[in-house]
Amino acid sequence: MQKIIYALLIAGSLSGCFFNEITDSETVVLLEDVIYISSNDIRLLGRLYSLEGTASDHGFEFSKDETFSAPEVVSLGEKKTVGLFFSEFNLLEEKTAYYYRAFVISGNNKFYSDIRSISTFEGSVNTVSSLYGESGDQIEIIGTNFTTEMSILFGETTAVVKSRLGGYKLKIEVPEHQTDHRVPVYANFDGRKVLVDTFEYKTGKWTKLSALPFGRMTNAAVRYNGNSASIYLGAFSQSEKNGDIYNYDFTANSWGAPTALADEEYFVEGAFYTPNGFFGAGATRIIEGFSGFIYTLTDQFGKLESDGTITDLGSTPASGVKPLAFYVDQDLIVLGGINSGEAIWRYADSEWSYLGQLPFAINTTIPNAYFNGSIYLFNTEDNTVWMYDLSTLEFTKFTDLSMNVQSGAAYFLSGKFLIFGLFPFQSTMYQLNLENGEVLIKNNFEGMASLSTDIQFTEGGDLYVIRGASSTETTEFWKYQPFTFKQ
Repeated sequence: MQKIIYALLIAGSLSGCFFNEITDSETVVLLEDVIYISSNDIRLLGRLYSLEGTASDHGFEFSKDETFSAPEVVSLGEKKTVGLFFSEFNLLEEKTAYYYRAFVISGNNKFYSDIRSISTFEGSVNTVSSLYGESGDQIEIIGTNFTTEMSILFGETTAVVKSRLGGYKLKIEVPEHQTDHRVPVYANFDGRKVLVDTFEYKTGKWTKLSALPFGRMTNAAVRYNGNSASIYLGAFSQSEKNGDIYNYDFTANSWGAPTALADEEYFVEGAFYTPNGFFGAGATRIIEGFSGFIYTLTDQFGKLESDGTITDLGSTPASGVKPLAFYVDQDLIVLGGINSGEAIWRYADSEWSYLGQLPFAINTTIPNAYFNGSIYLFNTEDNTVWMYDLSTLEFTKFTDLSMNVQSGAAYFLSGKFLIFGLFPFQSTMYQLNLENGEVLIKNNFEGMASLSTDIQFTEGGDLYVIRGASSTETTEFWKYQPFTFKQ
């Protein structure tokens, strides 16, 4: 008896809570539960609690106002028996408040449940599976409450959606690149445009340039500026010293007639050099023997002036072959080299000063660069990159690399990026972001991987490399544009 009374109380309570108007009809429709709600999708359960006759229609109504002046109607059609009914509606607007109710039409009467309110959610993107690649790559966009028609834009270009999974995952195809290699990625939530991140297209264009006006030359020095590059010192593969200056015009993309080096005392190989003309150390003779190279070291020090003359600056404090040199804030910094004792020196105000020792061996054939007050050096022993802070004169490890670093690499700095690669018998080029340590693979070198890089210089962010092989006297001259598309 107590259970029967309790059930009647519940029924009476429901009849008071779930109707807009209390009638004597035996037709009762209830709202049961919201099963799911997202940005523009809702799944609802209703219940036809009691029914007199047959319901010609039943379903749900949604409205932005409580009066339901112009409701969105979800019609589920005829219903002959009592029980649950379900509907999914996906035409709601993102982050919007709605009123909703269930209805049933029986005979000439329309009955409603109580009115409830709910707000849809705001869509967001949490992760992108890849922010680097090429046109046609497929990447996943993962987040929450994606709208039904949500789209992804690369700049102003809309990506093709390959698949949608629920309201949390999209698989899209990277569209064709436009002009820039770095483009903002936006999520368009039905008109609400949100910046997600920046996508970088894989780039790197190689152009083979005209034939060289000399045979294979190694261990040369280069003086260069925005107009031209001057190649001097070094030796030809027949061990003949180079006594000329070869000038390459960046504007005309051609070689001019060579001019004789003003002072033959500076016939040297493997000297350090800077773009503004400082050079020094090296060897007066490099002989390759059965046990390696034999060096006749020198401590000469000078500067090649723009008119081709040499200013004698005395001598370097130490000898060595292929030391690194950087000209920073009117100071000349010289590091390492082969047979150099791995010391670090500064030349300022016509005086040399000792700065310390390198933590590992380094020479010009190993990737290196200057950026924002620090010199970046690659350690081939453990594949790490180190920073040498010129203000504190301290070394700190910058990052670990996943590839095997070797000598013979091409290297140069372009803004905050260090581009390196061309390791022996390899065509891979890499990009190291000096702000966050991220390494990306660029488009491969398109020439012969078996050649070695003999001479390199930069202009306007582009790299020029002269490569050769002593066995065949083959030489190639290439220009590399790291942030230009191949086509």
